[in-house]
Amino acid sequence: MAIIGGVFAHIETWEYVGWGIWVVAGVTLGFLIYSVVKEKEFQLIQEEHYHLAEITKLDAAKTTTKVVIDKTSLTGYMAQSFNGLEIAPAKIKQFAHAVTVEGRKMTIREWTPLKKGKTFSDGEWRRLIAFMKQPDWEDKRIRFIVPINVNNENDGYELTAMGRQWLTDVLAETVLTPVSP
Repeated sequence: MAIIGGVFAHIETWEYVGWGIWVVAGVTLGFLIYSVVKEKEFQLIQEEHYHLAEITKLDAAKTTTKVVIDKTSLTGYMAQSFNGLEIAPAKIKQFAHAVTVEGRKMTIREWTPLKKGKTFSDGEWRRLIAFMKQPDWEDKRIRFIVPINVNNENDGYELTAMGRQWLTDVLAETVLTPVSP
């Protein structure tokens, strides 16, 4: 099309037709590039939704997770506690991998909302953060995360050494047990 426009642009009386053909070719090329980019974005969103649907299918009956916290390093003697967390084990494992291995941030915008293809619903995120702030109600010294900005927790959280160890244990599948509702 651009060649045809070039031919017409060099003929004296038809030069405006040639420029018009070039404009149409440019717009068409721009539209094709835009379409390809949008198609790739759509495919990525579809893959994320498919992945989330697979996780949901696997854990459909398992919506609660029994969590083990090993307090040996803090107390000096063998001590464990067990808590229930109303989040599917696969989501907690996905979170652990993304935070420890991929280095993703721990902010609410990074992980919610579920309807946009993200991992957690708002309620699940809030339960997970509340748990990680104070995983053991008996021992106030145990914290898996601390806010980056104490005045604004929306800035996100960072892992403590114990939190990093716990997420490593989550990836090793030694501290999570699926529980049917």
